[in-house]
Amino acid sequence: RAVPVFDDDDRITSWMGAASDITDRKTAEETQAILNAELAHRMKNTFAIVQAVVSQTLRQAASVDEGRAAIQARLGALSRAQDILTGSNFTLADTGTIVAAALKPHHDVQGRIDASGPAIDLAAQQALGLSLAIHELGTNAAKYGALSNADGTVAISWRHDEGAFVFDWVEAGGPPVAMPTRRGFGSSLIEQIVASYFSGEARIDFDPAGIRFRLDGSPGT
Repeated sequence: RAVPVFDDDDRITSWMGAASDITDRKTAEETQAILNAELAHRMKNTFAIVQAVVSQTLRQAASVDEGRAAIQARLGALSRAQDILTGSNFTLADTGTIVAAALKPHHDVQGRIDASGPAIDLAAQQALGLSLAIHELGTNAAKYGALSNADGTVAISWRHDEGAFVFDWVEAGGPPVAMPTRRGFGSSLIEQIVASYFSGEARIDFDPAGIRFRLDGSPGT
């Protein structure tokens, strides 16, 4: 900024100027713009998940009440994972924290669920996907599997295996498992949608001794 100084004859005799360093302000503005764009991207991904959950759940529900209950439960699982991501600025979330949050609806049988694994960070969409997978597995276990009786157990583990992320869910002690005659949205959600978030593979095995689920993929991508 510059301001002229005039004499009595209105002639410029000198200039007075000042300069301000706005580097920090511009850097902050650019950083905020990047964060806003990233937040918008993550919100679109979340809305896409919600849209898929709602539409597919209603499509396969036997009644409106059943569909409403299933949607509320699935969105609840997403909400708990979203709370964790909010605390981490929507960047990475620890696998153990995500597992613990997803298992909250089964707090009354926590003594029969063993969950263990090292600290492994997951990307935001992976955290949401894994939370949904655990919700589906837990709901099925409570209704038909290892958590539907008084003796069944669930062993959950995760680890790094030659750079890959491996997640296992193994049920035991529940009623004998039979191969379902129809695969529902829950199975598709676990084996296809969640696996795609990890750029890997997911498989549910209907072992007569108990359902087994394994996810192999890449963490934090």
